[in-house]
Amino acid sequence: MVAMNLQTLLQGRRLDSTGEGTSFYDSTKPLPPDLRDDINIVGVPLTAICNAAYSDPRQRQLFKNIIYVGALSALLGIESEVTDQLIADEFATKPKLIKPNLEALALGRDHALANPRAAGAADPPGRQGR
Repeated sequence: MVAMNLQTLLQGRRLDSTGEGTSFYDSTKPLPPDLRDDINIVGVPLTAICNAAYSDPRQRQLFKNIIYVGALSALLGIESEVTDQLIADEFATKPKLIKPNLEALALGRDHALANPRAAGAADPPGRQGR
């Protein structure tokens, strides 16, 4: 599950009754203290990355989703060539959008690869990324 905000994370927490699961969330914001211990928490500071890279609020909102795709793809071990091609295909009719979206994708991927423990990739099951 990818949780981009606390409400989504809490909804997923209620839905996942199997005792297994991983929640990916924007770690710029703090987690509530009462989260279950049986769900892996993987955090990437998406808002902080956006705020550092973009001054325009509209760009921050638009590219935040692409940044999380980049981070998530790195954590899942998806080859960058695959995600780069998906971006190129998605924006083939709007070629001016390819480069900025690839840059946003790289921001997320680079952060996750440079900070695997902070993102939860190197932690044992349980409270990852906390």
